[in-house]
Amino acid sequence: VVAAEWSIEPSISLREEYNDNIHLTASDRAGAWQTSISPSVKLSSKTETSEVNGLVQVGFSRFTGGKDLNQNSKSFSLFSSRQSERNTWGMNVSYQQDSTVEGERIATGIAQPAGTRSRTVSVSPSWTRTLTEMVLLKLDYSLQNVKFEGGANLNEYTSQRVGGTLQYYLSERDLVGLSVKHSRTGYAPQITEEILSPYYILTTRVDKSELSNVQLGFDHRFSETLLGSVMLGKQGSVSSSELSQVVCVGGYCFPLDSKGESHGVSSLFNVKLEKTFEAAKVGGFASRETIPSGSGLVEADRIGVSLSKSFTDAVSGTFNATLHHTRFIS
Repeated sequence: VVAAEWSIEPSISLREEYNDNIHLTASDRAGAWQTSISPSVKLSSKTETSEVNGLVQVGFSRFTGGKDLNQNSKSFSLFSSRQSERNTWGMNVSYQQDSTVEGERIATGIAQPAGTRSRTVSVSPSWTRTLTEMVLLKLDYSLQNVKFEGGANLNEYTSQRVGGTLQYYLSERDLVGLSVKHSRTGYAPQITEEILSPYYILTTRVDKSELSNVQLGFDHRFSETLLGSVMLGKQGSVSSSELSQVVCVGGYCFPLDSKGESHGVSSLFNVKLEKTFEAAKVGGFASRETIPSGSGLVEADRIGVSLSKSFTDAVSGTFNATLHHTRFIS
């Protein structure tokens, strides 16, 4: 007998927010109220060996500071997995259209101009194999295509990443893992024209970057309510820029090509600590990672704390604080 559990979960959220520096600038620190409403619906089907989840969500944000700040967003995602005795196959496909200001701030800490929007398409298949009761092997691949609308100095890009992770359970409380990843990001060509009489110069610039890293992680459960994890690694990066120029003067044109390349080695880390109480949870983290963005390849350092508490069965509260430090490396 084949049995399946089907479910549908509609929801809607309403948020009122005040931002004391809506443009994220040091000079014009204008404040604004933001009202956001976001309906969504989640569909899922589960069996003992398979699962399919789909999520559709739209959002509408309106600001008191001007119509140029108003935002509409939408996202669609589909996740599926299937298990056998030792294998698990997974596939995640998503499409997201939202404000680049919010997305880039959360991911990289970079301030972007208001009115910029991004469209992101992601595909991420994975395969996990249980080698023994104590050893797991996971292989994964991800493809991400990002386009921008109305953004100044933002370049569209396509990023691919392939990785492998080997996990070993030392005990019921200890887990050690070794992962190797390689990624490649290609940016859309940037074409500029210059007229410097009597010269006409047409320049085409193509940027690319590659990252390779090795990471070693360790998870330890100190008690039933205290969990900690540490990940350390090394990463090598290669950033290249190809320039193709056509210089025209007096009816004659001359091609000029050049290429620049830079290499770098950096450290990666991710430290987390989480404590659970009867009606509250507190956690802290510190991390460094390299992320592709519309402004180029960046190295983002983060440190933060979070606190959540349930006051009653129907009321809960959260507090989050995060500090970003971002460095451009491409």
